Amino acid sequence: MKKLNFILLACLLVVSSAFAPADQTLYPELAQTIKQLKKNMTSISYNRQEELTGVQQMVILARQQKKPVVIELLSSDGFTAPVAKAVFKAALLSYGISDIEVKTVGSAASETVAPVLSKMGFKVSTDNGLTAKVNEQVPPLTFSASPSSSQAVHALLQEGTESLLAGPDKYAVKLKYPVATGSDEQARKIALEMTFIAMKIKDYTN
Repeated sequence: MKKLNFILLACLLVVSSAFAPADQTLYPELAQTIKQLKKNMTSISYNRQEELTGVQQMVILARQQKKPVVIELLSSDGFTAPVAKAVFKAALLSYGISDIEVKTVGSAASETVAPVLSKMGFKVSTDNGLTAKVNEQVPPLTFSASPSSSQAVHALLQEGTESLLAGPDKYAVKLKYPVATGSDEQARKIALEMTFIAMKIKDYTN
């Protein structure tokens, strides 16, 4: 009887782990940050939601065309794209989405990025360029600026970043963030909106 009870308990543990929330794989402080951002998404205006949903629409198109999904975040201030990439990847992982590659195009990450990501719960290192870890399983995120590819989904985070594209893209999503100074308020807005985009992609994936 004891052996049977042990087997039943083991089965329950396996089942419960299979349905555990995906954000449990993130570092606890980072998981809490993402959880709070998810609660606050209703504060995004309807018009802004429409703009942000443009990224989801391009991801849907790439998936329908059976293409690997690569999203390029183009920014000129060294802050907006790195913060957006870090939170976007963490939010995607919290929804169990790991097959989307996110790249930054434009200025390299400024020194203001590391402390912001650290406050959010990322494990940050600046030993050999900025890296940020979301957990112990996923390789650290890197933030070196990549050259643009014509095959990627393009999110123009600021005005004037069209010049960073490999070529004209009439489908590029324009999100029009102001040039950032590195404030916590700016980081929260970027983080909130990247979490919203991740949620919209999750809605399509499901």
